[in-house]
Amino acid sequence: MAMPQKLQTKIGLEIHIELNTKTKMFCRCPNKSGGNPNQFTCPICLGYPGVLPVPNQKAVLYTLKLGLALGCTIPKESKFDRKHYFYPDLPKNYQISQYDMPLAKNGYLKIKSKKIRIDRVHLEEDAGKLIHPTGADYSLVDFNRSGVPLVEVVTAPDISSPEEAKIFLKDLQLLVRYLQISEADMEKGQLRCDANISVNSGTKMTPIFEIKNMNSFRAVESALKYEEKRLKDNFNDLSKIKGKRTLTWLEEFQRTEEMRLKEEASDYRYFPEPDIPLMRPAKVFDLQELKTALPLLPEQRRKVLKEKYSLADKEVEVLVNKQRWFDYFMSVAAKVDGRLAADWMVNENLGTTLEVNDFILLISQLQKGKISRPFVKQTVIPALRKGKKLNKILKEAPSSFDSKALVKKIIASNQDAVANYKKGKTQALQFLIGQVMRETRGQADPVEIEALLKKMI
Repeated sequence: MAMPQKLQTKIGLEIHIELNTKTKMFCRCPNKSGGNPNQFTCPICLGYPGVLPVPNQKAVLYTLKLGLALGCTIPKESKFDRKHYFYPDLPKNYQISQYDMPLAKNGYLKIKSKKIRIDRVHLEEDAGKLIHPTGADYSLVDFNRSGVPLVEVVTAPDISSPEEAKIFLKDLQLLVRYLQISEADMEKGQLRCDANISVNSGTKMTPIFEIKNMNSFRAVESALKYEEKRLKDNFNDLSKIKGKRTLTWLEEFQRTEEMRLKEEASDYRYFPEPDIPLMRPAKVFDLQELKTALPLLPEQRRKVLKEKYSLADKEVEVLVNKQRWFDYFMSVAAKVDGRLAADWMVNENLGTTLEVNDFILLISQLQKGKISRPFVKQTVIPALRKGKKLNKILKEAPSSFDSKALVKKIIASNQDAVANYKKGKTQALQFLIGQVMRETRGQADPVEIEALLKKMI
C-alpha cells in the first residue's frame, strides 16, 4: 500500500499600498479620495498623447523608507518601465511601473520568529476605477484614482499557511502605519493583495494559482483556505497541469472561480519608460540618515515589551497594534511597575484617557498599596468618567484601615445578618461584604474580606 503523500503549501503575496502623498505619482493632481467622478484629473493622469510624467519625489522617499524598514538592499540605480496591457480604466494602455530595477529588493519581514523574504519593493501608478451601475448594461470609469502612487511589495513563496498570510498582511499594514506613509485600509482600497498559492509533494506540484479580488484580511485567509483544500483534494489531477492560472474570489459564495491563464512578464512587453531618466537614490537621499530616523518597528517593540517588561502576548499585541498606546506605556513604565500599568491599560482599558502623569500617580498608589483595585474600579473610574479630577478623587479616598478590626466591627453591628448566615443563607454573607466595602468606599479587597468574615463568624 502506497504511503500517503505529504503535501506542502507555498504562498507568495503581491501587495499594493496607496501612498498618502499630497499629489499623484506623475502629475500635480490632488491625491485624495471622494469628490465628483473625474474631478481630480489632468491630461497626464488621463493619458493624453504627448504629455510628460514627472516622478513624485515624496513617493520615492516613502518607498525607500519602506524598503529600509524591511531590511532591503537599495540598488545604486533604479528605473521606471512601461507595462503594457489593455483595460478600460487604463487610458494609456500601459502602466508606468518598475520591472528589473526596483527601488528596493532582497529584504524580509519577520512574523512569529519566521522570516518571510521580500523579493522586491517597487513604485508604480494606480489605474482608474470601474463603476457598474445596478441593472445597467454598461460600466462607467472614474479616473480620480488614476495616477495615485502605489508601492508594491512582492514576497517569496515562504508563507506556508493561510493563517501565516493573514498575519503577514496585518504586520505589513502595521509597519506601513508606523512609517506614516499610508493608512493602508483594505476596506478603502488603500491596501490590496493578490495571493499566489501552490501545493507540492517534493517531486510534483500543482500549477500556481493567483487569487484576486480579496478586500479584507478575512477574505484573504478564507480564499487561501478554500484554494488550499481544493489543491490538496485534487492534487494528483492538478499536478499534471502546467502553466499558471488566475482566479477571482467570490465572497458571496465563498469560493474561487477561474478567470484566465496568468500572464507572464513577456506578455506585458516591458521596456524602459523613455520619458523618465534613470534614478540614483543615494544621490538624492542620505540612505543612512533615513535608516537611522526610522521609528522603532513593530518587531522591535514586541521584543522590548517581552524582554524588558515580561508582558503577556495579549498585552504585547494590544500595545504594539496601537502606536499611541505603546508610546504612552513607555512613558509610564519608565516611572512605575510596567506590568501593572499594562494590566490596567489592556484589561481595564484605562490609561490613554488620562494625562501621563495622572496615570503614573494612579499606578504608583496601587503599587504602594495606598489604594485597592476594587476602589479604582468602583470609585475612581466612574468618577473620572464624570469629569472629576484624579487628585481630588484620591484626596477623598479613605485612609488605610485594619481589615480585621473593621470586619469585627461589621459583625458586631449586624448580628441579624450573622445569624442568617449561620442558618445557611449565603445572601447574608454578601450583605456583610457589602457593608465592609461601603465603609471603606470600595477600598477593601472583597476576596480578603470574605475569607475574614467566614473565619471570624
